[in-house]
Amino acid sequence: TSLQRPSYQADGQVLVQSNRTTSLTGVGEKIGTLESLRREGNPLDTQAAVVMSYPILQRVIDTLQLKDDRARPMSPEELKTRIKVEPVVGTDILKVAYDDKDPEKAANVVNEIMKSYLDYNLRTNREEADKAGRFVESQLRPAEEELQKAAEELRQFRTRNQIVDLERESAAAVNSLANLQDQLSETRSQLAD
Repeated sequence: TSLQRPSYQADGQVLVQSNRTTSLTGVGEKIGTLESLRREGNPLDTQAAVVMSYPILQRVIDTLQLKDDRARPMSPEELKTRIKVEPVVGTDILKVAYDDKDPEKAANVVNEIMKSYLDYNLRTNREEADKAGRFVESQLRPAEEELQKAAEELRQFRTRNQIVDLERESAAAVNSLANLQDQLSETRSQLAD
């Protein structure tokens, strides 16, 4: 054991949660939520796979200029073998761990993995919000045209049927009906007399 070089493990944790702002405003309610396509699927397992994805690992390698044992740029596959990403049971947290002989390098790799994952997640959520915004804008124009068409049809209906103020006219009709019923009742009582 005295001839073995020490190995260090750095680990960090990432809280995986959806953006709750949309549920407060009601706008874009599904953006940023974690959902599984299958009922038995776990969204944290999916996020763990995202952390281990090629673009994130390549970004870590490029940023830290990681080298393999032969001083060549490390491949994402090799980096993947040294990383462990797993959900912490009973939480919405992913634990990221990395083993290396250099403790500082191990800590830097874990920090960069988490930073790259967060940047990726932020960029993805922004892209979804932009797509949703463009969709809403594309639907806004036809909805405005539909509203204007309905308003014009209502105006034409009122003109055709000589309706000025529907609420006032309906209240007047109810009053007239009540007066007629009172007169009818009075006439019946006079007839009975």
